Amino acid sequence: MRQDIKKLNEESLKNNLALKSGIVYLIAELITRGISFFVTPIFTRLLPTSVYADVKIFESWAYLFAPIISLSLYQSVARAKFDFKNNYSSYISSIIGLMSLISLAVGALLFPFRSPISNLLGFSKWMMLLMLLYCLAYNSIQCFQMGERQLMHYKSNIALTVLAVVPGVIISVICVIKYRAVVSPEELTSIRLLSFYGPTTVIGFGVMIISFLKGKLFYSRKMWKYGVLYSVPMMIFSVSTQILYQSDKIMVKWLCGAEVTAIIALATTVGYILDILIHAVDNAWRPWLFEKLYSEDYTQIKKVWLVLVGLLSVLTWIMVILAPELVLFLGGRKYETAIWLMCPIICGVLANFVMIGYTAVEQFYKKTRYSGYASALIAVLNLLLNYIFIKRFGYMAAAYTTAASYLLAALLHCYFAKRFDKTDVLSYKKTFFIWGITFIVCLVSMTLYSVSFWIRWIISLGILFLLMCFFRQQLKHLIKSIFQK
Repeated sequence: MRQDIKKLNEESLKNNLALKSGIVYLIAELITRGISFFVTPIFTRLLPTSVYADVKIFESWAYLFAPIISLSLYQSVARAKFDFKNNYSSYISSIIGLMSLISLAVGALLFPFRSPISNLLGFSKWMMLLMLLYCLAYNSIQCFQMGERQLMHYKSNIALTVLAVVPGVIISVICVIKYRAVVSPEELTSIRLLSFYGPTTVIGFGVMIISFLKGKLFYSRKMWKYGVLYSVPMMIFSVSTQILYQSDKIMVKWLCGAEVTAIIALATTVGYILDILIHAVDNAWRPWLFEKLYSEDYTQIKKVWLVLVGLLSVLTWIMVILAPELVLFLGGRKYETAIWLMCPIICGVLANFVMIGYTAVEQFYKKTRYSGYASALIAVLNLLLNYIFIKRFGYMAAAYTTAASYLLAALLHCYFAKRFDKTDVLSYKKTFFIWGITFIVCLVSMTLYSVSFWIRWIISLGILFLLMCFFRQQLKHLIKSIFQK
């Protein structure tokens, strides 16, 4: 009897720690990522639209290459906590070691072709080297942070999040202000990229050193095999996800030119507000989800999941209805046509959150091959849809094709998850019903863009008040759990 009570107390303490760590990390992530978001108006006003578009294209290529040159090995870290309990630090350091070797091999393989690759992507050879080094640093930070989140070490996680974002933002703002009037657009692009990605790259290599000192292991055949078998399908998933997120800007520039690329890039940046939130929520709740799945507490998962989807759906609607103000704040009048892209872009981000939920379940049950199959199929479909509809209807079609692709991806991942998850832990019928209602409401709300700013703000505040009233019991329970000793 005493042992049962002790076990229940330990489980309760673990759940409270997971909840508190997740919420603290969520707040820190929002603040830190919000800093990079709030400097966007500075860059849109100081940089020529062509330079702003080129910087976004560089970002698109970097985040597309990052999972490829690492095989997305960092994706295995969350699940490895349960399979390498006594050697977790060693597992992380060995995976970073393997990612380093793969990056070195990719660099050596591409070196003879550096000129044609540089011409194809539209950046100098030095910027291509920066991209390769940044990808390795970024992957190492992802690997280390995922391990820290699983161990619920939120303080070190928050510190690293701040270091990985804030210095680059501050330095790049200073450099753009200093050099924008005295250098050519091409040089300004290089300065903007080096000043932003350089500091994060340095931090990433520092993380690699810390990981090796902590784990004291570079090579382990068993760990490398585990990581590769688990992660290669997730590499396909990560690359496919980046294609969904980045290909619209790349294809619009290819088919329509740099000027309109800047408009869709600005619209995507507004959607980045919600994207920041959903990834922060995912990073915060996934350790808790894995613990709950491990203990088979499915009822609690369903409750929390539906609350999260409901809250994010309301936030999606509020962002759509306030799109004119968000676009004006970030880009000014020259980007105002971006408001008509906000509904599909933001609803697509919400569908992405649903997709991430189902892939998390796939990852816990080690069914990552399903993630690879579904994501590869959707990525190819997205490229085809983008090419056909952008060419037929213009750049605005890219927002709708991407939203449709995210929804199809979520449905496909849900279908695969149901094949092995017979408990329907994420309540697929209710989840997709909420998304559908949200999308319809957002479409209708676009008719309010001609209405006064104050009327739309009053409507938004009223919805927030009703939301708090509707979820008051859940909010009370959440607050009580946070401050429970």
